[in-house]
Amino acid sequence: MEFRDLGPVTVEFDGAPIRLSGGRVMTVLAALLVNAGESVSQDRLIDAVWGDRLPQRAGAALDTLIFRLRQVLEPDRTRRSGWRVVVTEGNGYRLLARDQDVDSRAFVRDSADAHAALLAGAADRGLLLAERALARWRGPAYDGLPDTPWLEPVRAQLDDTRAGTGELLVQAMLDLGRPEQAVAAVQPLVLQHPFRERLWAQLALGLYRAGRQAAALETFARARRVLDEELGVSPGPDLVVLQEAMLAHAPELLGPSSVPVTVTDLPAGRRPLYGRSADVAAVTALLAPGQVASITGPVGVGKTSVAQAVAAAAAPHHRDGAHFVDLTRATTGSDVAALAAATLELRADGPDITGTLARRLQGRDILLVLDNCEHVLDAVAALVLALPATTTVLATGRESLELDHEREYRLAPLPSTGDSAVRMFLDAAGRPDDEPTDSDKQRIGAICAALGGLPLGIELAGRRARTFDLDEVLDSVRDDPGGLRPGRRDHRAGRSLADEISTSVGLCEPAEQVMHGRLSTLTGPFTLAAARAVSGSTAAEQGQVMDLLAGLTRRSLLVVEPRKTGVPTQFRQLIPIRHHAAQTLAASDDDAAARRRHWVRDLASAVPQRGRPGQRTAYDRLEADVSTISATIQELLTDPDPTTAVRVVTELVGWAYDRNRLQLARGWLTTAVARPDLDPLARALAEATLGSLLEIARETAAAHALFERSLPLLVESGDPAAVGVLVDIATTAWVGDDWAYGAEIASVARDRATAIDQPYERLIAESTLTAARLFTGPPHDALLAAEELLAQPDTQQNGRAMLMLCATAGVAAVFAGRPENGLRWTEESLRVAQDLGVRNMGETLEQRGNHLAAAGRPIDALRCFAAAATQYDRGGMSWPRHEGTATTVDVLRAAVPAEEFERTWASGARIIAAGDGVQLADWI
Repeated sequence: MEFRDLGPVTVEFDGAPIRLSGGRVMTVLAALLVNAGESVSQDRLIDAVWGDRLPQRAGAALDTLIFRLRQVLEPDRTRRSGWRVVVTEGNGYRLLARDQDVDSRAFVRDSADAHAALLAGAADRGLLLAERALARWRGPAYDGLPDTPWLEPVRAQLDDTRAGTGELLVQAMLDLGRPEQAVAAVQPLVLQHPFRERLWAQLALGLYRAGRQAAALETFARARRVLDEELGVSPGPDLVVLQEAMLAHAPELLGPSSVPVTVTDLPAGRRPLYGRSADVAAVTALLAPGQVASITGPVGVGKTSVAQAVAAAAAPHHRDGAHFVDLTRATTGSDVAALAAATLELRADGPDITGTLARRLQGRDILLVLDNCEHVLDAVAALVLALPATTTVLATGRESLELDHEREYRLAPLPSTGDSAVRMFLDAAGRPDDEPTDSDKQRIGAICAALGGLPLGIELAGRRARTFDLDEVLDSVRDDPGGLRPGRRDHRAGRSLADEISTSVGLCEPAEQVMHGRLSTLTGPFTLAAARAVSGSTAAEQGQVMDLLAGLTRRSLLVVEPRKTGVPTQFRQLIPIRHHAAQTLAASDDDAAARRRHWVRDLASAVPQRGRPGQRTAYDRLEADVSTISATIQELLTDPDPTTAVRVVTELVGWAYDRNRLQLARGWLTTAVARPDLDPLARALAEATLGSLLEIARETAAAHALFERSLPLLVESGDPAAVGVLVDIATTAWVGDDWAYGAEIASVARDRATAIDQPYERLIAESTLTAARLFTGPPHDALLAAEELLAQPDTQQNGRAMLMLCATAGVAAVFAGRPENGLRWTEESLRVAQDLGVRNMGETLEQRGNHLAAAGRPIDALRCFAAAATQYDRGGMSWPRHEGTATTVDVLRAAVPAEEFERTWASGARIIAAGDGVQLADWI
């Protein structure tokens, strides 16, 4: 809510005026505004409204006026909620409004800041602040209210500050070497305030610096006459000294005439930029003389604001300044050149406006900003190609001009959880100086995320927060992220964010529009493969997808995710754009969602058995589209028949384990087992698989309860999937230190695999039984058995058996006190894991750290332990997993300097964080 008191007293909510009826209600509001943030007693308010003409029961009459004012300011207040704008305080009332929401207070603050900026030598900032301050005036202060004893001094003080701010504006222009502009600005001020000698001095100095010395000296004569005739006084010493210096042609009067003039047709009152300093610097670096650069990005990402900041910074480097052309109103090709000519104040008419404009710009060094080009791209490109080489062009739009010499800068949304997005939201909410609580930061971050980090959306949501609490704003943007609308003074007034997105989509080719809708079925970052899956069934539709994605990206309806080594190109629809796309799809009979579900089922069934060749490639394919896969599985789990979903989950649980996504899989399985309508085998598969994840987490009792219900059916079933789950139970029990149970189930799994001819699963079960022998007999016997199995040809093609047997040999080396053997076996485990794309190697890393410590390599051991701890943390598992590790780490910590310990531990954590970017074998 904003209060306009520098002119007729009005109130605006989100840019729309709120009707105030009754002069006395406005007088009460004015009295509260003058003392905004302070308690105003009933007696002072009664005096402000009625003066000496008090009505009967003045207190009751005041209460009526306050109630009427409150109803206008808070029409949606419920009976049980308190007043939030005008609150009762003691024997009076307080208007809760921040300085920036009250024009008079914001004006005074900006004026003071402008003065401070000039004193600090920051004339450019002083100019911006003075312009912004003066732009708040719409007429005489509190216009329409009668002159009263309490209001007269308030008006007089504001008028005086207004005149002083005018002086600051003129001084900033003089300091920036713009005497012509200074003269134009000061002349009306001299007429309004003829007794302010500083204005006369500024007029004379501006004329002098502009080369009009005779007119400057005549100014002194005019000032002398006015002061003598009206006040009967002579000019003060400052005017006299200035006149004498001019007569002596003092060189210091010339001022900064060498400072380039920045043309002032850049929009005034620019919004502050948040988190865009790097973007401004990057775009500025693209603007070599005569260069064409463009800022592209989705609607509301802040292209115009960044372009304005770039132009303001670059303008002093162009002899003829910077010029801003808003092409929003352009509808035809000729409009583009006509609007540019009008902005540049150049006459260019006739049939060839573009050619005429280009000829008139010959020899002029200007920066030309062409804003909002997306709907007239061809005309803008034609104009740019016709311009002389001395013209530097910066274009903004949702897609580039596609010129050969154009340099494109794609502007990304703000990080939704970053400080810049939070500060932007708070500023728009009228709380720029607030330090939000952690809870507020979390909710603001959720609001910004729901808006895709788009600055326009964040700003509009912030304005809503002036009236509604954060939870209400969050609910509204989650329900309809495109429904936010700018205020009436915005050039997009009346058009919602969704309307602007519709405009972007309307500029697309028909096939792109169809693809825009289909992509809404893909959650989060997605790949070309996922897009092809939802695009359609015909070869023609499949073949067009790459071009369609490129087109939607060019039009800023898709965002390309930052490149990752070894990961295919990923795209993303920002949330408001995806919301629009989903509405577009819903209005059609397209069944892209069904195609997506079918694709995910095919992906899952194509994953090879764990440990087989091709696993790494399959895992990487799943990782690239993990958001869509996860959302689809959740969707399948709500189907009337969830059997397919259970099959998909059991096929993917190995990937979830190997790639540290156990919590994701656990969530799927928990949802599945809660379904009362699962068929018996599907329930047994889901419960047993969930139990295997609980074994890893060492929740043994809960795991065994699930096994007791599910194992009988799994053992009786001839389904290969049942045998696979039995093997999973055996191996995960071993990992969870439930060795005896693991051996028992491994024996059952071996027999069932033999019965239905599953040699691959049988070998894994035998490897698990071999590992169990470490704790049921001499460890050396387990080592010999492991070496015997490792020598078999089939074992080399069975990665899961290889990992189990290498782990067995490594543990045997611990019992034997042979760390060199343990290092050899753990190195082999890491090699196999690398080949298979397995990243969850915390167990092996912890074991290797103990071998390194025993081998007298403390630094390498610490690095390895840190990597193991980081790996466990990523998988949601506790650290350390085994007895003795914590003691070993404490001993190592005591043996090395504290700084070296911290540095080494951080190195181990970074190795895991780097993923495939760092080879474990090179460091561990």
